[in-house]
Amino acid sequence: MDNLDLTGIPAVVLIAVIGGVVEVAKRAGLASRWAGILSLVVGMVFGLLAALAGSVLVAAIVQGAILGLTATGVYAATAAAAGPALAKRNNRRNGRPTSDD
Repeated sequence: MDNLDLTGIPAVVLIAVIGGVVEVAKRAGLASRWAGILSLVVGMVFGLLAALAGSVLVAAIVQGAILGLTATGVYAATAAAAGPALAKRNNRRNGRPTSDD
């Protein structure tokens, strides 16, 4: 069986999938403080699945952990960059004045 490579395009896709899984979990009630741990675990699960597909177990788990941690960093950076815009949008939705008003 060929090794499943968790680098390149598959890695980019899996980072987005991991971010999506974590976001769904947060909307279902997961506390934000556990999002990083969940991201790491989901990445490692993908690594285990890669190992079942023929990759070396330790390498696949490490690659999965890296994917999970990368997804956490991408999410945090996006949230930090979008924070002010989201705060404005939420204030408008809730009828609170913003600096534009």
